[in-house]
Amino acid sequence: MDKHGNIRAITGFSQINSFLNGLAMVANADKTRFGYIDKTLNTVIPLTYTVAGDFREGFARVRNNDGNWGYIANPLANPSPWAKNTIDKMFEWGYMTDYISYNYQDNITRREFCIALASAIEKKTNTILPITKRIVFDDTSDINISKLVSAGIIDGVSETEFAPNDYLTREQAAKIFAYMGNNFINWEPISSDAKFIDDADISEWAYESVYLMQANSIIEGYEDGGFRPYIYLTKEQAIAMMQRFLNKF
Repeated sequence: MDKHGNIRAITGFSQINSFLNGLAMVANADKTRFGYIDKTLNTVIPLTYTVAGDFREGFARVRNNDGNWGYIANPLANPSPWAKNTIDKMFEWGYMTDYISYNYQDNITRREFCIALASAIEKKTNTILPITKRIVFDDTSDINISKLVSAGIIDGVSETEFAPNDYLTREQAAKIFAYMGNNFINWEPISSDAKFIDDADISEWAYESVYLMQANSIIEGYEDGGFRPYIYLTKEQAIAMMQRFLNKF
């Protein structure tokens, strides 16, 4: 079930584990073969192994038909084909950080996003983002977070917590880019004709930002015309948005 209560049905498996590192282990009807699916419910690794574990730190422990044990690497650790050129360009331009330059298909955390965005803006503008007020959270002292909170670009989840390890949703990212861009970019106006098919799912606080970012080609919808505001943003999606954002300067 997704966050709006819609059932995302999948059949043919007798067991589905929780998602770790972007993949969930699945088993066939009699649990003699195991494989993995991604968060779009597509099979990434077929039902190949006689025993399989969850992916942790990029690897999963498995046993093959011969009874031999070993580890397999997470195929999601590399960029998707559509993202490779974008990531290569961001490396070339010097905008990548250690926090986003691996496991590109993993979800990006709030802290990782803040570090990447603040670093990119400072490099692009050749300035240091100022901290103009005292920022104190119980769960983080990261200076990049303080810079963005001080500038009003992002908020904590409460007055005392930022939740740095929580994942960022697509609509949250749209709002952050919109607020950050107000300091540097003359935005193109929103088009009233271009609506996503899941327009009603966009939160009121993010609605204008989502369509502003769409009008300025910072964000894109999916092939079915949806935006999917509530799903988590992956690192490679964040990098692609960031490249388009930096190109607006």
